[in-house]
Amino acid sequence: MKKTIILSLFFILLTLSVKAQYKPFQFGLKFSPGFSWIKTDMKGLERVSNEFNINWGFVGDFYFVENYGLSTGFDIISVKGSYLFDNNPLEVPSAGEWRNDINLKYVQIPIGLKMRTSKVGDFRIFGEVAYGLGILLSDKTTTYNNDIECVNDMKYKNIRNALIVKLGMELIVLKSSCVTAALSLNDNFTNIVDGGSFDHNIKGSSINFEIGFLF
Repeated sequence: MKKTIILSLFFILLTLSVKAQYKPFQFGLKFSPGFSWIKTDMKGLERVSNEFNINWGFVGDFYFVENYGLSTGFDIISVKGSYLFDNNPLEVPSAGEWRNDINLKYVQIPIGLKMRTSKVGDFRIFGEVAYGLGILLSDKTTTYNNDIECVNDMKYKNIRNALIVKLGMELIVLKSSCVTAALSLNDNFTNIVDGGSFDHNIKGSSINFEIGFLF
């Protein structure tokens, strides 16, 4: 009975693949320059600065029907930023301006729904909403008091949670392959700090211009 069901499902999928007038899956690479920033509830916050970053990754799109499917893969992303504050978080006899420079790197696994229009010539418009599971690869935080470097013991959680929203365009080339360009918002919605002398919440987000090629 089980063999009959498995064989039936196999022939149904095979038939759908033969009849489909579109490619049911695509794989490719992407390159994403952009800017990241830090959101924090640090007391005495004076200013937050954006930082340039370059991300890259692998893409896998799997379509249920021609214009709706699942998108996944993996990304190597950087979360950078700095912020100025005027309170003294460390037990050292020093006043004046304090600054934290943060540089974090994650491998991110996005899982989302991709929607696209029908072809207009060689173009399509697409949108994507996804959850991004980030796993911490490396972290570096440097603290300065009046431009003098201080010891920093900040710790970060191994997991980062993000909402990813994209809007972009596909240009079809070489029959079934395409070049993609998209604006992507990667919005971290949970605290990424896991302890240390700096007792405050931090969220790191970014906006990127994503360029890719799908086979």
